[in-house]
Amino acid sequence: MAIPSHELELETLHEHEGEQFLGGLLGGLLGEGELEGELEGEFEGEFEGEGEGEFEASIIRRVYPDAMMEHMAHEAMAAQSEHEAAEQFFPLIGLAASKLLPLAAKVLPKALPKIANVVGRVAPRLTKSIGKIARGLFSNSRARPLMRAVPTIANRTVANIARRVAAGQNVTPQAATRILRAQAGRLLRNRPQCASVIRRSRALDAHAHRVGTAQPVRHHCSCGCHK
Repeated sequence: MAIPSHELELETLHEHEGEQFLGGLLGGLLGEGELEGELEGEFEGEFEGEGEGEFEASIIRRVYPDAMMEHMAHEAMAAQSEHEAAEQFFPLIGLAASKLLPLAAKVLPKALPKIANVVGRVAPRLTKSIGKIARGLFSNSRARPLMRAVPTIANRTVANIARRVAAGQNVTPQAATRILRAQAGRLLRNRPQCASVIRRSRALDAHAHRVGTAQPVRHHCSCGCHK
């Protein structure tokens, strides 16, 4: 059975240049002097307790209008420049947050006002960081298929921030960037998971094209769809 071209490109990237490229890309999200291992001690494993998987799975499965978000990735991949690619993801964090909050109102009603406040406060910083990831991935033709992972990274980041706020943590814009970086690193360095996310993204984007559920686009999509 033939391997899809996007998976061949992904495999090539990971085997020959992936770690160096991703290390530079993710390292660029942090300021000078922030250590590669800082996140491991501060955040990793902190919310691995009972209920976390169920909370995240319910968010990922039920909340986000996935086809809309995946169509953003489709347009970013078809962009004419790094700046245009980043621009396609400008609404991403706001959209993820707007779909998370109704679920948080049901699951974590007492924490909802604080979650909404914190997510709103860190959203500009997260959007800027998402743009950096998009520009970096767009700049490498073999890495470009990984742009389809960006909506999943955004989803997981916002869900992670919501859990932390609900647990009483103070999530600053800087901490939110580190959470985003951790989620991006965890996904982009996992080749099988990346391939699965890319397949899912392509399927959802195809659904968006068929039924017109994607976001209203600011220009004609390269595939010829007109929303």
